[in-house]
Amino acid sequence: MATGGTGESLLDSLENLPQELKHNFAMIRDRNTKCDALQRLIDEKSDRYLASLPDPSAPPPDGLLKMYEKLRKHGENNVALATKTYELVDRYIQKLDVDLAAFEEQIQAGSHSARAAEPPARRPAKKKASSKKSRKAAEEDPIYSKAIKSPVEVEAAIRQLINPTQPVSTDGLDMPVDPNEPTYCLCNQVSYGDMVGCDNPDCPIEWFHFSCVGLTSSPRGKWFCPRCIKDKKK
Repeated sequence: MATGGTGESLLDSLENLPQELKHNFAMIRDRNTKCDALQRLIDEKSDRYLASLPDPSAPPPDGLLKMYEKLRKHGENNVALATKTYELVDRYIQKLDVDLAAFEEQIQAGSHSARAAEPPARRPAKKKASSKKSRKAAEEDPIYSKAIKSPVEVEAAIRQLINPTQPVSTDGLDMPVDPNEPTYCLCNQVSYGDMVGCDNPDCPIEWFHFSCVGLTSSPRGKWFCPRCIKDKKK
């Protein structure tokens, strides 16, 4: 259902309301005018009748009684019309509440549909370094500081930018591990924290955690992992 349908139906109903109220109020005002005139006429006739009445116990003339009955009916009709007008306004208010609630639901449903239609955010695929050239290019890049940043640290930095008040942990043991994420280092764990790349192009492991190889900062010059050093000595 389109939101325009509910909105147009609501506006059409409200456009008719002023005319109905205007008609009812005009009828009430006209009857009030007639009641006032009739009341004055009754008062005049009653005064003349009482002034010339020879016997106080005699009943009033039929003409006066008919005027009283007509006045009573005008009053009852006005009360009925006022009640009808009140109920009319009350029905419009209830319908307005229902239409507004439906209109709000349609707007929310449209908002949810728009969000659902948005393409999901794509994350860059994780790539494992495969050559000495790629490692050297990273080490010589002035954007890099003392150490190569792992994907975990990059993700943590992004979360920190989005919500700077929330503390972020880069400890690999505190984070859920993706079973499809590649493992590195002598510990055979996923990348986290500061890591260093082995300069042996044939190194089967390639990347190592600082703490696992006894480093506290990025080494100067070429660096070889303990396994490659051991193999070279053979």
